[in-house]
Amino acid sequence: MDLWHILVLAVVRHGLNTNLDRLETMANYDALIRMVLGVHTTAFSAPQIEFTYQSPSTTLAR
Repeated sequence: MDLWHILVLAVVRHGLNTNLDRLETMANYDALIRMVLGVHTTAFSAPQIEFTYQSPSTTLAR
């Protein structure tokens, strides 16, 4: 997960005032959000990228 993904997911979370469970579901299955994240795939392209829970320190340490 890079900084762009963190920014987009933070904006979506705060814009919808939602919890992390719904955000994870949206990040993995909502086509529009996946397009904004830059990880949207079609049926004939590479395997789909899955987002899981990570601590911010682990993500930012990379």
